[in-house]
Amino acid sequence: MSKKVIIFSCGGKMCNQLWLFANVYAYCLEKGYKCINYSFFESSTDFSDNYSKHFEVCIESNFFKVLFSEKMEKVSYKLFRKKYVIKYTLHKIYIYILKIVKKKSIISAQVKEKKMILPPTNKSHGFLSTLERSRKNIYIEGWFFRNPAGLEKYHSEIVEYLKPKEYITEKINSQIRNIREKYDHVVGVHIRRGDFPQAYVSTERIVDILNEYLVMYKKKCEKTFFILCSDERIDMRKFEGFNIRQNSGNTVEDFFILSQTDLVLGSNSSFSLVASYYGNIPFIICTENIDWEYYLKKNKYFENKYSVCV
Repeated sequence: MSKKVIIFSCGGKMCNQLWLFANVYAYCLEKGYKCINYSFFESSTDFSDNYSKHFEVCIESNFFKVLFSEKMEKVSYKLFRKKYVIKYTLHKIYIYILKIVKKKSIISAQVKEKKMILPPTNKSHGFLSTLERSRKNIYIEGWFFRNPAGLEKYHSEIVEYLKPKEYITEKINSQIRNIREKYDHVVGVHIRRGDFPQAYVSTERIVDILNEYLVMYKKKCEKTFFILCSDERIDMRKFEGFNIRQNSGNTVEDFFILSQTDLVLGSNSSFSLVASYYGNIPFIICTENIDWEYYLKKNKYFENKYSVCV
């Protein structure tokens, strides 16, 4: 029976979850281990967003199948008038017990300064090497596990494993086909608002960036279509003169449609980064002063030196 690597605690929203999942899954492919991710089905710290139901990857534990089922949501709502109370409470208890029972099998990377670089990027060493030699399964805690060489080596396997469900891919692929029939270039634009002020860029600055992109990449405005995704409604009147629309789908649809463009102009967050990786397309981080020379010759996903997530 192959060794299992179990991601039991990550935190963060969908693309934080996906980024950890991808890095650890690449490690499992390299080592021949089975990857199990119970953290992914949290979707957010209060379980209010169940993104995971839109992805093909399935829950293998019967306990988690019941915990994250629609039936459990109905029971929770009937008892507490909130759908996520039972999920949240039982999951917290599960994590608490797991940390006690599996204490000697947990490897943790919860701060950036102590991030762990996994094989095949680096050779296993220290506690990870000890766990690999043992018969115990490996439990992953924290978000700062990275594996850039693994992400590159196993890109196609990771994209296949973490693909959205067919009803989403078919819907988005159809939209992209229709756009490409009329335009030569399709550019994704991601504007992060809400709970991540570090990535804030004003709408007025985004307008300037679109103009800068057209000039620097020598693209004709009339032949370029921009797809804008954001966690807030954006005043599209400010983008007069561009061929642009804001995507009206859910979070997973926003992620997938960005990945199917030719390039992402986005906020410095995991959402833009993971979409770039998934589609193997360049990601230009929107800032007050963009280092355009750094980006000009990039034609696929790369480890962006300006990203806060790599």
